[in-house]
Amino acid sequence: MIETMVYCVLLALFTTIFFLALPTRSNISSENLSYSVERASMALSEINQAISNSVQGKVFIQNQGSTLVTLSATDSEQTRFTYNSSGQVMWRQWDYYILEKGQLLRAQSSLKTSMTASDAGDPPLAELSELKQTGLLANDVEAFKVSATSDGFLTQIELDTAGSSVAIETFSRPRNQ
Repeated sequence: MIETMVYCVLLALFTTIFFLALPTRSNISSENLSYSVERASMALSEINQAISNSVQGKVFIQNQGSTLVTLSATDSEQTRFTYNSSGQVMWRQWDYYILEKGQLLRAQSSLKTSMTASDAGDPPLAELSELKQTGLLANDVEAFKVSATSDGFLTQIELDTAGSSVAIETFSRPRNQ
């Protein structure tokens, strides 16, 4: 009889602990999900801004959509747009957004001198090792894909969150002519 009571008390204790711990597990997974959505949103925000600040015809998709290249009028030294005497934007570098081994990286290739978009030509087909890496946008990236639409670009990113995937996408278009 005493054994039965001990078993019942232990069963009640373990059940109570289980039900108290259950919401904690849920909160942890919710926090992981929230953190991953925040990281993906910040990465897409930067890419959206890069596409928007670029010029029509100077946004390129390479490596079956896993690399995005945009012409940029700003760099680490010059954060504002500069213009020539004709009022045209002077472009300074190519910005690369590359998926490499589960990391979404930002890299750059500076132009020899500031120039107009028509003089910039096409971006060099460079390997990541040949570029100056300037930032890590996200870790645990399962997929990064950019596709061209008739009037802009659709960017998708998928992150791993403790065994679950979080996917976010955005649409953007260059606003400079």
